[in-house]
Amino acid sequence: MILVSACLAGLPCRCNGTASSFAPVLSLPREAIYPCCPETAAGFGVPREPMELTGGRLVTRDGADFTEALEEAIEHLLGAADRRRVRAAVLKERSPSCGVHCIYDGSFSGRLIPGSGKLAERLRSWSVPLYCDEHLDPSAVYQDLLGHLGASPL
Repeated sequence: MILVSACLAGLPCRCNGTASSFAPVLSLPREAIYPCCPETAAGFGVPREPMELTGGRLVTRDGADFTEALEEAIEHLLGAADRRRVRAAVLKERSPSCGVHCIYDGSFSGRLIPGSGKLAERLRSWSVPLYCDEHLDPSAVYQDLLGHLGASPL
């Protein structure tokens, strides 16, 4: 099973109400993916006000703090991922939940910094291989994911 940011699987759950479909994910067998969005699992609506990480806290531009709700949702998702025997994850880069290599800096200015989202951090601590949608070679990502599923390339 591959855990996938739900927006990359084509579900319109991003803060602006859109999806961000990613071809390597859409090419995988549907039964092999576990699409999840920590932010919608936490009860944040779609669309919703953008949130960024600052000092490890998930906040809105006006300072409302939603860290605990997100962390609870992530714990629930990780339990489901464990039961599903997730072997890898494909996550939405830049997201405060899912960013693998970079996230916004918390100033709501569009500035990116090296860092990971809350779900990516937890998965990394489990030694789950992480991929992101901004990978330079989507076909290589697809081949790697097939390997995690124990499938042969097509």
